[in-house]
Amino acid sequence: MDPKANYYLSYNDDIKYKPIWKKISTSNKDTLQVFMERSKYYYDTAEELLKSICGQYSFFGYTPRQPGSLDDLPKSIQNKTIAYLKNRVGNSEFENFQLIGGQIIDLKEFKRRIPKSNQKTAYYLCFSYRNIDVGISNYTSKIELDEEGNILKDIDFPIVKPNSIQEKIVPLKSIIQNAINKDFYKQHKTKFQMDYDTKNNILVWKLINETYSSNYTYLKEQLIYNAHTGEFISSKSDNGQWID
Repeated sequence: MDPKANYYLSYNDDIKYKPIWKKISTSNKDTLQVFMERSKYYYDTAEELLKSICGQYSFFGYTPRQPGSLDDLPKSIQNKTIAYLKNRVGNSEFENFQLIGGQIIDLKEFKRRIPKSNQKTAYYLCFSYRNIDVGISNYTSKIELDEEGNILKDIDFPIVKPNSIQEKIVPLKSIIQNAINKDFYKQHKTKFQMDYDTKNNILVWKLINETYSSNYTYLKEQLIYNAHTGEFISSKSDNGQWID
């Protein structure tokens, strides 16, 4: 161990729990006890709810800090992030967003450890959008900012204007009923997914069935709906191979 270095315990692998970022004392030889706290932004009591997570980036030789709320960010970054979100999704919809994770990069330290790096992003911020009334426990997506708080990557959520279709989301239950009518929906098997269509500035509901065969092939079938109107957009079918 480097006596001049600081060591931390990091955990953010399960959205059901709040992330942990705890400094470890190298002089203390006792067992470190860490208590997991359930996240109040995750509902797992109902099957027909959308639940998603943000992925994490791996940095060889460097472990970023993981924020658990806006309070873990510098005040200037907090203010710019809030202003950005309110401008993009509106004041009322903003209340349904919560910062639940991400990664904070100390660019100076990162450059010291990895001199050839051209890393620009200092903040990867994972936001959860929750709207239980329409079947969304959490729809997660990231904002990326530089160290001054300038946006490098937009959130995967529509730009919401007053009196636009983006102000409404069709409930997942209605989409499931449409899939039942098409003999597509299979209880306990069909997966739910939500994506952002940047070209049309809309969210889309996706219902996905995956069938795995004994000859190591699989079939992935999708029904895609406009999440704001319920309109059927398209179906997709993909074949591939899988490794046991």
